[in-house]
Amino acid sequence: MLAERLALSDALAEALAERLELTLAEAERLALSDALAEALAERLELTEAERLALSDALADAEVD
Repeated sequence: MLAERLALSDALAEALAERLELTLAEAERLALSDALAEALAERLELTEAERLALSDALADAEVD
């Protein structure tokens, strides 16, 4: 399961890099933010809207 998530994160990072003309490192950080937000949402039993808000906040924090 974890290996599948990591592979998905890598694929997502590559797709983001291509679409948004980001460096791969920047895209990997964004994918990691989403994975972290999902994991936190599961642990904290957040709603989907709360998870999306958390994901956005994590991405904004990494861009700054």
